[in-house]
Amino acid sequence: MTSLTPTLKQIRVPSRQLVLDNNNPRFISSSSDELNSDDAIFDQKVTIDRLTNEGGKDIYHINELINSIKQNGWWPIDYVFVTKIDRHYLVLEGNRRVLAIQSILREENISDELRLQLENIDVMEIIRTPDNVGFRDQVTYLLGVRHHGSLKPWSPFAQAKNIYERFMQLLNKSEFTWDSSIAHTISRTLSITEKVVENRIRVFRVMQQIGNASFVKDSEVNGGGMKSRYYSVIEEVLVRRAAQVGNYITQDNSTFLLNLESINRMDKLCFFSKKNRQGAPINRPSEWRPFSKILSEQNEIKKEEMVARVADGYERPSIVWAERATELQTITWERWFELTNEALEPATVGEEPTVAAIETITKLYEILLELDSAQGNAN
Repeated sequence: MTSLTPTLKQIRVPSRQLVLDNNNPRFISSSSDELNSDDAIFDQKVTIDRLTNEGGKDIYHINELINSIKQNGWWPIDYVFVTKIDRHYLVLEGNRRVLAIQSILREENISDELRLQLENIDVMEIIRTPDNVGFRDQVTYLLGVRHHGSLKPWSPFAQAKNIYERFMQLLNKSEFTWDSSIAHTISRTLSITEKVVENRIRVFRVMQQIGNASFVKDSEVNGGGMKSRYYSVIEEVLVRRAAQVGNYITQDNSTFLLNLESINRMDKLCFFSKKNRQGAPINRPSEWRPFSKILSEQNEIKKEEMVARVADGYERPSIVWAERATELQTITWERWFELTNEALEPATVGEEPTVAAIETITKLYEILLELDSAQGNAN
């Protein structure tokens, strides 16, 4: 088995020979799981657009980085990691810094001192094996070790994608199936718990599945589709609220996939097939909490009404549950009989009654005595 520790070599290269990686985990979406080939990496326009204008925003702060380098000069505190492809070097780590450097060098009014600093920079080359066997595994391992700790953490989605890729490499099968022994190996390698490995893959698999659903995939042309930034809203239901919503959103414990009904329910609640999820009933992770309370409602009729208001009427769970919570705090005759029924339901003839049943029967007896007394006085 090829060692996961790559061979590294410090070299100095012209900045113009550095090529940005369009397989950068920062912005790969769950619906585009396949890696681009080496032949495709020289098409840099899409990569630059993603790094500088993702959704119309400079979310990777390239402009801040450019201004910082102009003001303070180039300080290579952390290495840029590359691998050689023909006469160029593919940037595997440090794409933001390289893009900032290349952007500055295209400007005409920078100082000669700064231009001299940036035209050639020191990088760390990851040496490819002669037959390329195990090279991708080595890159996955290196970036995983760097980004799952405190050094330079990736976003949760990027971490999840890296863990999933490593899992599939170790599984050595085309189809995913959960294997706790592989999770144990990954957890030791990355110094994270096995539960983190499992949870990351659970969320990634569902993001990938929903993103590839035809009605979500087709919505991408209009601004819909699965985005890496939706990780938290899916994590909340699959990981933090799994116990409460498990009968409503069902995830297979071997494949980590949802059934078709659950996929449709997720889209009705979260609007993945709509632009920026506008108008979604569950528009933020915190909305899963009141929705889980709705699903835990003991009154089946009330529960069905509330679920319909959210899933079909597109009302926020927090609003729907707030109304129900107010009802539960207000004791009306309807509510009183509802509570009485709940207390007496477990009672069975011939068995010792529960404490709640005894208290309820006692209270009923007192009320009947008061009603009888009131009727006698009236006569």
